[in-house]
Amino acid sequence: MREEELQNLINRRFAGQLSDAEEKSLQKWLRESDENRQVYAEIEKIWQRTQPKNSVALPDVRAEWSAIQARLGITIPEEKARVLPMMRLKTVGTQRFIQSNVLRWSAVAAAAILILIVSQVFLSTGNRQVYATQNAERRNVELADGTSVRLNVASEIEFSEGLQDSVRRVFLQGQAFFDVARDGRPFVVQTENAQIRVLGTSFDIHSRDNQTRVIVKEGRVMLQTISADSRDRVVLQANEKSIVSGKNTPTPVESVNADYLIGWLNNRFVFHQTPLHEVIAELQRRYDTRIRLQTAALGERSMSGVFEEQEIDTTLSVFCQTLNLKYSFQNGSYLIYH
Repeated sequence: MREEELQNLINRRFAGQLSDAEEKSLQKWLRESDENRQVYAEIEKIWQRTQPKNSVALPDVRAEWSAIQARLGITIPEEKARVLPMMRLKTVGTQRFIQSNVLRWSAVAAAAILILIVSQVFLSTGNRQVYATQNAERRNVELADGTSVRLNVASEIEFSEGLQDSVRRVFLQGQAFFDVARDGRPFVVQTENAQIRVLGTSFDIHSRDNQTRVIVKEGRVMLQTISADSRDRVVLQANEKSIVSGKNTPTPVESVNADYLIGWLNNRFVFHQTPLHEVIAELQRRYDTRIRLQTAALGERSMSGVFEEQEIDTTLSVFCQTLNLKYSFQNGSYLIYH
């Protein structure tokens, strides 16, 4: 996200004018790092202080900025600091004039601080790298630290260029298998609603629709909610699984056969009491085609088993036989019916 876009998003959010798409974009930036969330929290505090109250005291902009720099460990050159507005009250003899201008002056001060903070954040985080796959596409990615990532269909990873920070942090949407290289630094994968922290291991993450599932093949990982509360985390070892749904705590650790469940690496479909509507969503991603259900009730049927990935018609035939259903191709899409 460009600096100008971020400034606009944060300002619009405080004004209550964000669209759903803009809110999602801002939330993605917040999830990228603890530093981003800390910066936002500091900006929010300043913005709240600028709202008009019974008191007409104006914020000390330079003091606020100095405090933020100290807490975040950042420094703005003197020539940039000069753009901070000098807040002065003229002696006009009326309380009304002061009250009517508090909000305007405060907003200017907060906006100036916001611009400088955002600028510094972008200077410190550097460039971002993004690797993504479309429907029916998979991709192998080698990161700068030696970590290998295999992206499943319709998935994306994003990280700072070179992974040179003290914490190697990757943001994931979709599904990917990670084989993390050891180099002494923590490796963190952030999803829409969870965080996975490791030092060196191989594991699979499936993150869609505000649910994150982690299956460990080798080593150990820690799975936690975004809140990072100590009560909201579990430690997984080889052949163990846990799931974070929404803001809920991770499910109890479950013993599994990792090779069996991570079947997509070997071009297999693996389902265990999976609702048919989720099965259809996966088929659409794998084959990049549209598949419809005759009724919504069909989507609640569950499906279990391991199936080899074949041509779309062969796969649909096998699935429909398993559930005693039929399918046809109509108007550019497949229809599954009784």
